[in-house]
Amino acid sequence: MPPSSGKRAPPLVLSRQNLPHQQRDKAQLANIQRGGYGLKKCAPKGRVVSLDLILIATGSEVGLAMDAAAEMEAKSHGTCGLAALYQHLRRPGC
Repeated sequence: MPPSSGKRAPPLVLSRQNLPHQQRDKAQLANIQRGGYGLKKCAPKGRVVSLDLILIATGSEVGLAMDAAAEMEAKSHGTCGLAALYQHLRRPGC
């Protein structure tokens, strides 16, 4: 629509459907409002692993990042998954 027409362009509202559900515990749900949380633990409690990469994702890319983490772990690479990292790094212990 040309700007000189005097009409406004209609908005486009898009949504991605059929995204995989990500399981979250109570602590993760509480941290969503803080802007970031660990979605996938780097290692089971009490176990030390060599961390090869940290995957960071937001929105519809979270499912892709979790799939990539599973694929990398199948190849013996240590991974950690974080969603919406912005404020996560400011928290103690991160």
